[in-house]
Amino acid sequence: MGLHFKHKIISISDIESLQKENLTLDQKKLNDFAQKIITLKNKIENEINSINNLYEKTLNDLTQSFSKKHEELIKQENEIKEKLQIEVTKVKEQLENFLSQCNAEIKKNEKITQGIKKFEKNEKNMIKTLSYIYKINKSQKEMKKLIQNLMKSVKFAYQEENSNIKYDEFFFNGNSNTK
Repeated sequence: MGLHFKHKIISISDIESLQKENLTLDQKKLNDFAQKIITLKNKIENEINSINNLYEKTLNDLTQSFSKKHEELIKQENEIKEKLQIEVTKVKEQLENFLSQCNAEIKKNEKITQGIKKFEKNEKNMIKTLSYIYKINKSQKEMKKLIQNLMKSVKFAYQEENSNIKYDEFFFNGNSNTK
């Protein structure tokens, strides 16, 4: 016994037996179905090509869009950095100017103090005394003016939610009650 036990073998030329078993040998129907499958295959291939083309176009559009946004963000970042640098430089220059004035007044005061100490030991000259009194008074007026001067500084912080830097200027010196 072989593999086809209980199977009937019908010859292709035995049309009557084929019809009895409900089998047809209609080559026209077969060719029609084959043509429909070929048409379906072509539609599927066209659809795949369409999807591939659409994918490439969409990917390119996406990349270009984000590239533009990236360039705009870099430009915005550079503008914010430049403004920060200008603000910081402006305030620091003013503070450095005040610092130089303070250092000059400190040196002037030290010279006057050293001169008075030498003068007290060596001479009792009225002109020198008046000169030192004048220098002391002048120095005190300059120091008072410097102490009373409004000195501005700035605090700043990056605010991510609006992609900007918030600046808060404030005065840290300038007590008008100094005597």
